[in-house]
Amino acid sequence: MDAWEALNQGTGREAFDAPDRFDLSSLTALTRRKPASVRQPPRARPAEAPPSARPSPPPPSPSPPSPPRAPRHAAPPPAERAPAPRLAYRSLVRPYARTGGRTRPGQDLNLESLVSTTVLGRRYVGADTTDQRFICDLCADVRSIAEIAAYVRLPLGVVKVIVGDLAEAGAVEIHRPGFVVSDRSSRDFMDRILEGLRAL
Repeated sequence: MDAWEALNQGTGREAFDAPDRFDLSSLTALTRRKPASVRQPPRARPAEAPPSARPSPPPPSPSPPSPPRAPRHAAPPPAERAPAPRLAYRSLVRPYARTGGRTRPGQDLNLESLVSTTVLGRRYVGADTTDQRFICDLCADVRSIAEIAAYVRLPLGVVKVIVGDLAEAGAVEIHRPGFVVSDRSSRDFMDRILEGLRAL
């Protein structure tokens, strides 16, 4: 037997080393690799909110309106007018409508004639109109015809007619010139007559 044959000749351990003597099923189970887990695609990250914008500066305050420009050919300012004279209050009723159209009193009355209210006149006995009652209140102090006309703002002729009607009704009493009432001086009386005439 040459060396080659001796090398290939089986030994006594071939029966022990035969592959069919070993159960390799458990080995295959151990050596079997588990399939690699399927990789999931990476989740998309939520979009990041943009950084908070810086607060914008407040808008500039509006500039004050410019004054209107004067036209090139501006008219000169109107000249200041003098204030209109203040008109005295007068009733819309025509003066002689208050006397029923009468222009003359029932008795002779002068500018300096003095008038005083009687006890009946203080209670408006015989004084039916507003003018008559006003004269009764006014003549609680002795007044002249001129003064009464200045207070009621009526013509002298109308005042004489109204006072004459009051005298006939007993609401007022007429004092003739020269009759002194409550020691009134003649100068004081004449001054009051003059003021009444100026007020007409």
